[in-house]
Amino acid sequence: MVIFDYITPVMYTDSDGYLSEKGSLQFMSGAIIVVGALLILSGVGTAAGIILVGAGIGSIVGGEVSEALGGSYVLGWTIGGTLGGFGGEYFAPVIEGVLSSTFTLGFCANLGRVISAVTVTGAQVIGSAGAIIGIDIMFMSKDPYISYKERGMTPGQRDIFQRLIENEKKSVGRGGADNLPHDLIDQIAEYVLRFFTGK
Repeated sequence: MVIFDYITPVMYTDSDGYLSEKGSLQFMSGAIIVVGALLILSGVGTAAGIILVGAGIGSIVGGEVSEALGGSYVLGWTIGGTLGGFGGEYFAPVIEGVLSSTFTLGFCANLGRVISAVTVTGAQVIGSAGAIIGIDIMFMSKDPYISYKERGMTPGQRDIFQRLIENEKKSVGRGGADNLPHDLIDQIAEYVLRFFTGK
């Protein structure tokens, strides 16, 4: 384990940043989905929005499938994003038909009388849902177990913990993969909490 690498001054100029390579790509996928959803929601560039949402979703799926099969997350992300974009373009006419339709939602009380009714378009529903999903993807780019172990740590300890996790991934050749064993994550968390109490 390369825990003591953090203590060296070189680590303070680490250009890798806080997110792993996989995390950075997931963040970009989420941002692509959000931009596409906003284009759909605004009605300006709806076809481009559909293509972007397809590319964003395709890149996430492609990266995860490739990594699960033992391949490169980056390669799967790239291929999935390309195929998702082409799929969005191919199905854009059908999707635009759904986006242009309208729905009326009524709120009822007391024997079914309508209190209020709201009319929304398919673009508003799908665009809003896409934006919410994209934002969630942008900020889920970390292993949930790692996030769980960060609870109760100070901001300084969380920064040290994340850098040690990234060092460990690099030292065992996992790159951006967030699949370290839980017992190893536990050891790193215990080390940070024990020896970096003043951070």
